[in-house]
Amino acid sequence: NFKQNLTDPSNRLASWAAASDVDCCHWVGVVCDNHTGHVLQLHLRSHYPVYDRLAIDEDQWEAQYEAYLRSRFGGNINPSLFDLKHLIYLDLSCNDFGGIQIPKFLGLMGSLRYLNLSQAGFVGLIPHQLGNLSNLHYLNLGLNYYENNNLYVKNLQWLSGLPLLQHLDLSSADLSQASDCLQEINKLPSLSKLRLSQCYLSGFIP
Repeated sequence: NFKQNLTDPSNRLASWAAASDVDCCHWVGVVCDNHTGHVLQLHLRSHYPVYDRLAIDEDQWEAQYEAYLRSRFGGNINPSLFDLKHLIYLDLSCNDFGGIQIPKFLGLMGSLRYLNLSQAGFVGLIPHQLGNLSNLHYLNLGLNYYENNNLYVKNLQWLSGLPLLQHLDLSSADLSQASDCLQEINKLPSLSKLRLSQCYLSGFIP
């Protein structure tokens, strides 16, 4: 059901077939618990090529970049994802979701410890429901923009629901409306890495 709402131009999820004899725990990007069989992790990142002029020439990099563009997932995030009650790791980064909003129902997936939606074409208001993910250690929403639109927040009070958060990346999100943003971030007791580049911060930073 989740696959049906995705666009998959390079057919990376060919193994995801309900009629297949292959156990879903052996599908591409799926990691299960060896004992219970519960789906624990979904690794659905597309891999953006890094240009290193010492290791690769420009033509090779352009070919790799074209391959990357053809491999990206898009479309919509089907709410059936919520059925994975034991999911602790979700990576949808470096895809192209074409300017849709981050689904609010992700905030109901209380087992999540790792959520990476960076550079995936999400825009609009960051849903405060993400503050319900009390087990979250890693949250990366950085570098999301589409057709001159960005992610933005009106406040960051929802961060108070993330006491275990260690890594927070909001790069390129518009935080200019959130007068409380730095105060709320400063309350996170477990935070060890913070990225706020290009977040339209202004004024005094305490």
